Amino acid sequence: MSSEKCPIYIQTANFRSLWADAVSSENGIPAEEKKLLIDFGNILGTTDIEGQISSIAAQITLMEGLREQRMAEYRQKGRLYRSLGVMAGVMIGIIII
Repeated sequence: MSSEKCPIYIQTANFRSLWADAVSSENGIPAEEKKLLIDFGNILGTTDIEGQISSIAAQITLMEGLREQRMAEYRQKGRLYRSLGVMAGVMIGIIII
């Protein structure tokens, strides 16, 4: 998030809506990650310390699961793109010969 988009927080402002607006306006974040980040902002300040710690731990677990999912997608799609690159190189080599 660039510094131009980062809202300035004042005590009279609603932190959750500022957080949600800032996350939602960011184009480089996929929808699932945006939802997790908005949910994370919504749990801040809602309960006592123990409740927040347990809520944050649950969010971390969800984020780790999503990270694993993204890594699996990367490995799968990366293999496909590498294969396509090799095939394209072979085809260009054959065309040149």
